[in-house]
Amino acid sequence: RQISEMTRRAIKVAGTEPGGPVHVRYPLNLLGEPDVKDTIYPQELFRIPVEMRPPPELIERTARLLVEAEHPMLCVGAEVTRAGANEQLIELAELIGAPVAQGFSVYGDMPFRHPLFAGFYGLGAPEGLARTDVFVNLGAPAPGPGLFTSPVPRKAVKVHARIEYEEIANVYPTDIAIAAGMKETVEDLTDAVRSIATESSLRRLAAPRLAAARERQAHEDEQRRQKAKRYWNASPMSWERVSAELDRALEDDAIVVAELDYRTPYYWLNFDRGRKWLVGQTTGFALGWGLGASIGVKTALPDRQVVALIGDGALLFGQIEALWTASRYDIPTITVVLNNRSYDNERNRIQNRSPLMSNRETRDQWKDMTGYLGHPDVDFAGLARSFDIEAATVSKPQELASALKRARAVTREGRPFLIDALIMQLDRRGERTEQTWYPEISIAAERKRKV
Repeated sequence: RQISEMTRRAIKVAGTEPGGPVHVRYPLNLLGEPDVKDTIYPQELFRIPVEMRPPPELIERTARLLVEAEHPMLCVGAEVTRAGANEQLIELAELIGAPVAQGFSVYGDMPFRHPLFAGFYGLGAPEGLARTDVFVNLGAPAPGPGLFTSPVPRKAVKVHARIEYEEIANVYPTDIAIAAGMKETVEDLTDAVRSIATESSLRRLAAPRLAAARERQAHEDEQRRQKAKRYWNASPMSWERVSAELDRALEDDAIVVAELDYRTPYYWLNFDRGRKWLVGQTTGFALGWGLGASIGVKTALPDRQVVALIGDGALLFGQIEALWTASRYDIPTITVVLNNRSYDNERNRIQNRSPLMSNRETRDQWKDMTGYLGHPDVDFAGLARSFDIEAATVSKPQELASALKRARAVTREGRPFLIDALIMQLDRRGERTEQTWYPEISIAAERKRKV
């Protein structure tokens, strides 16, 4: 008889910071109960203000550390985006010229094209981590082996600020722990930095760092462009060309739901302030969520273009049925399947740990037991059509551009669209490869009776 209480509690837990998914299960006997009466209260009577200001003394200590540091680094996580503090974060970073690492997050919390973007801290390490002397983590999990990365250098002074304060100092020692809202923390840090140092001294501090960051960014952008030239017109297509075509074709403020094992699109699509917005990947290393998530995003924000970028392997992880929902309820999302008929990174990770691959004399003995997804070649466009969703299969950049144009027209009319984009496989060095071997196993051949 507690349907109303449990429903209200679920909404409260999901919507109160730090928030998150909540599963509610209603027993069948309660759902079938006759003559149930209850009082429905306005939800605002259960909301809690979570605008928590940080302790001033901790903010002043942190601000002084940032101003006096030789090599400070900020790390940003999902709590900053949820608090709507991205602009304030960039203001703080630019004020002192501090590089910003993207912590493990379900969002893109720092524009990847910003000169001060230092890379990802999770599934890799950001540039300049080893020399960091002051590390300020704003709303992200503490980095470490659990996120497939290195911990913060021992010599660095560590500051961790989160509204989810039970996650602070769980594993690693923390010099300054701040339990507070991210918007309030970033705003107060910025004000404290300005109160500690004069405007001219801050300019002298930030200017050379910003200049060096812009020079590094220009060099990396040029390297990226030069590398992309080799396979720019290739078929199957390169990740770079697909990403560039997407950036050209999509709305400036499109929401991109990315269930991918490569970060290449992050550097080619414009996720700057007021532009495209990134959702994904999950922080639990899950597969099989992108299609349903894009439907949820479109349902919540029907006036924004929503595009799902999903690997072919991920789409086979039990989410095809979400196409039925999109079709039945006219949910006009664009789904782009980046299809290389392969689990590239699974194969590459296995290779990296294989004694056979590490020895030149035995390298040719290594076999890809699980990575190749061809034979049969899954017809994702055909699957979409079986749900009455228009679809296209493309293998050339010109075909992709045409398909994206058609997808925009179809979604404007209120229907979903799917593009099966054939892309090249990449080896563990990021070079083009074509791995099609797989173990030939036939249960039919094992039969003694043909039944």
